[in-house]
Amino acid sequence: MDDQLKSEYLISYAIIITKICDTEYATLEDAVKYVKNGETITLLDNVPNATGIAIQSGKNFTIDFAGYTYTLVGPGAGSFGTETNGFQLLQGSNITFKNGTIRIAKDARNIKRIIQNYSNLTLEDMQIYSENQKDNEDYTLSINNGNVIFKGNTSIITTSSDIIAFDICKFSSYPSAHVTFDESYTGKITGKIVYDSPDANTHSLTIKGDGHFAGIDKLEKAAANPNINVYGGTYNDTDALKYLQSGGQITVDLNSDVKDDLVVPKNTTVTLNLNGYTISNISNHTINNKGTLDINGEGIIDNVTHQKAAINNELGATATLNGGTYTRSKENGSNSADNGVNPYYNIVNHGTMTINENVVVKQDGQFSSLLENGWYSGSQNTSGTPSVLTINGGTFSGGLNTIKNDDYGQLTINNGTFENVSQAALLNWNIATVNGGTFTSDNSNVILNGRLDDTMDQGILTITGGKFVAAQDKDVIAKMGDGNADSLNRIEITGGTYSSDVSQYVDSHYQVHYVDGEYIIAPMTTKITLSSAQENIHVGDSLTLKATVEPTDSLDAVTWSSSDNTVATVDANGKVTAIGAGKATITAKAGNQTATCEVTVYEVESDVEAPFIDTSKPVDEVTVGINDKESQQNISDTLTSIVDDITNGKEVTSVSDETVENIKEAIENGQVISTEVQVTPVKETEVNAQDKKVLEDYIDENVNIAQYLDINILVKADDQVIEEVNELDKEVTFTVAIPEDLMKEGRTFYVIRVHDGKAEKLETVENEDGTLTFKTDKFSTYALAYEDAQESITTPITPVQPAQPGQSQDDVKGETVVTPDNNQQVTNTQNTQETTKEPKTGDTSNIALYGAMALISLGLVGAIVLKKKVSKK
Repeated sequence: MDDQLKSEYLISYAIIITKICDTEYATLEDAVKYVKNGETITLLDNVPNATGIAIQSGKNFTIDFAGYTYTLVGPGAGSFGTETNGFQLLQGSNITFKNGTIRIAKDARNIKRIIQNYSNLTLEDMQIYSENQKDNEDYTLSINNGNVIFKGNTSIITTSSDIIAFDICKFSSYPSAHVTFDESYTGKITGKIVYDSPDANTHSLTIKGDGHFAGIDKLEKAAANPNINVYGGTYNDTDALKYLQSGGQITVDLNSDVKDDLVVPKNTTVTLNLNGYTISNISNHTINNKGTLDINGEGIIDNVTHQKAAINNELGATATLNGGTYTRSKENGSNSADNGVNPYYNIVNHGTMTINENVVVKQDGQFSSLLENGWYSGSQNTSGTPSVLTINGGTFSGGLNTIKNDDYGQLTINNGTFENVSQAALLNWNIATVNGGTFTSDNSNVILNGRLDDTMDQGILTITGGKFVAAQDKDVIAKMGDGNADSLNRIEITGGTYSSDVSQYVDSHYQVHYVDGEYIIAPMTTKITLSSAQENIHVGDSLTLKATVEPTDSLDAVTWSSSDNTVATVDANGKVTAIGAGKATITAKAGNQTATCEVTVYEVESDVEAPFIDTSKPVDEVTVGINDKESQQNISDTLTSIVDDITNGKEVTSVSDETVENIKEAIENGQVISTEVQVTPVKETEVNAQDKKVLEDYIDENVNIAQYLDINILVKADDQVIEEVNELDKEVTFTVAIPEDLMKEGRTFYVIRVHDGKAEKLETVENEDGTLTFKTDKFSTYALAYEDAQESITTPITPVQPAQPGQSQDDVKGETVVTPDNNQQVTNTQNTQETTKEPKTGDTSNIALYGAMALISLGLVGAIVLKKKVSKK
């Protein structure tokens, strides 16, 4: 390419479009002309206006689109008169397209095909869009020859699932075409794949990996047995089932109704998502499963053919029904004698089947049963392999019998609703276990049980739960008419609710409870336990004991009793109420089993025993008491708090460990715990020496002790003192009455407390009635003390006579009066010389002392007068 031409391309694309190794080209077509075998052409940018390219025979290279988009605008490439292809890949070449997108521009010029292939072609991680392709988008790829491999995330995106994405075509003299989606494939083909080769030996389609496909169509001209092999993928129709190979695993994700007879091949796994659509049959079973089949979602699977089922699960196959409605819409048998020409089961299981909730199985016919598990004729099951059906839920209605567990059948029902208007909801010939579900029959017994032999018709029925309602006046369980006489001998019931008495089948460890017209089977109680084996409780309080019965599904009622209702009572709910101090045994009984709780009731008396002072009467000695209810309540509250904390296992520090243990013992013995305030006068000689020493060090010589007292709070159990409380949470007010002979004008009384080696003067109030009150929260040694007011002494002075006429004042006999300023008297207070601190316990008045003080005062006054007199000379 000359420089001028190259420059024009650069202007058009703005960059160099492709390169081979280090050589760059302006167009992909140029690169294709010069590429050598084994080389890779790499796009360097999007191509918005590509034209068709023909790749001649004998080429062997790769086009790496490098994530870019190649948009065709036309004209296309091709043989003379057919220049309609985006790419024409001729026979004898080996071409790889990878890592890109190919589109057709809107209003492209006559692009009818993106790839017309005759070569060996590999498509890896390519996104190919048919939109804007001329002639309705069909045949985005046309594969007429060669081996074509789809790898990775390669997709052909059409605007409709009805569009043909590509075909595998026998064309002219080209020998073969083989299309393979390998194990790495994860893309999607949103249009149909069409197989239209009449020669299955030379043309094939193989699908592996995990891609998504709209569907596979075989045209009429194609071989009767086309060479199509499916091993994996997800499909929007059921045609892939026809080509599913052994070991294959696919998902059918329906997007339309289907009318076909479907077969799941042996040794394959199929997941069928109904998505609300209907599958109906043509002439055989709607779905005949020989492999492993899971059905999900809402939708209908219907069968309209005589003696054909909606689902037939063959011997050795496994089916799991998680959803769907299974019908025989033309079933018209009216009773067991009239088959209506078109009777059969909706579902037949000869293999292993599980039915879960959200499944509905129904029909209006009454000639055939709705669902058969096992064989109508066991002789057909030459292997003797059981047919195993597990029903975990769902709704089942109609049929002569709703569920028929036939020859070699092994049935387990865990839940579900089973309704019948003709005969039984469950007919059992072999081995059936019912753990739950609701079973009703409007016209007959709910369960028919039959036994013929010990191999395939054993008549073994076990019921552990469920609800069973038979027609009025009908027994829930009855013998199947043509069964042996012992058909009811192998029935065992350990649970469930029944409309009739089934006692004859109930296990010996279980019992029948008749409740509100129903017979309920429940296990006998094997054990009963209480939430507590021992409790301490205060009179007037209550607690609730919880009884646990084993096994938990026992229906035995729990009854309660007390060994002594004067101590504690118990109601029907296990609520225990303490009545009086003492001990009682509370017993809970269920069936023949009992459990007990030993209840000890203790009492803390709210009334406090304390001395009371009648203030209206005089007393002969110092008397101390408690006259207000609040103080008594404070004492009671403190004791109650201590007892409650001990009962609840809390740490108690307000009293000694010994006190705690003594109170705990009283509680455990169910005794009455009370308090007493004890006030004891103590002689001076009997006062605790240490307390007396503390007191002597605290007071001075002016303080007199009227009375020593020992004040204590006693704790009693059944009136026997067990401990003392030395401190309260709140203060208590004590009243003190003083005898009249101790009362004196100017005398002040107060209380001193000695506690824990410390003396403290308490605030003492003198009341109008002559009593004193003080408050305290600690209890030990107390002293009622007093002090007398100190008296003043005035020195007598002889008056000086006035001078007579002719006399000077100095000649007058007598002493000169010196008048102090402000007319003050000269006084001398009581002598304050040091005395011992021995507390005084009587009157300290001393007349002799006062007289001596008066003489001294006169002497002092005389001295002062003389001194004054001298100073005036």
